[in-house]
Amino acid sequence: MAERISYKRSVAVLTAFAGESDPTRFDSLDAFRTGYCAVYAAALLRAHEGWSVMSVGTGGCQVPDPEDCDQYGQGICMCCVDHFYAVTPEGWLVDAYGQHDPEAVDWGILLPISDEVLACVLESWHWGDKDVEGIAAWAVELASS
Repeated sequence: MAERISYKRSVAVLTAFAGESDPTRFDSLDAFRTGYCAVYAAALLRAHEGWSVMSVGTGGCQVPDPEDCDQYGQGICMCCVDHFYAVTPEGWLVDAYGQHDPEAVDWGILLPISDEVLACVLESWHWGDKDVEGIAAWAVELASS
């Protein structure tokens, strides 16, 4: 049996964001498609032990010297990720809009994302973001239901 990836650091960052905040609810789930998809993926990891994370994007850095653009670690940078999904043990991709067949993703390349990279994305995209507390609390609520 393959060893399960632990996402303890990413879940800890999400938990710190959510804290005791009241959830910020919107009329649609678009916040989790336009900037907070990593927050929702982390909330799904918190709710479902044994899940992992994938990003979809270009699959490679778009700057002339990729060594200059390894901002999240393991060769992953902002220019090669467009969306984050949680991944079930069966391989289905899950985001705020439901479950998706990975074979149907035809708009980019799927890349496995480690705990180190996801935690770095969460911190660099959202640390100090005035809205993240309520959105993280909403993500936790949605992922747990």
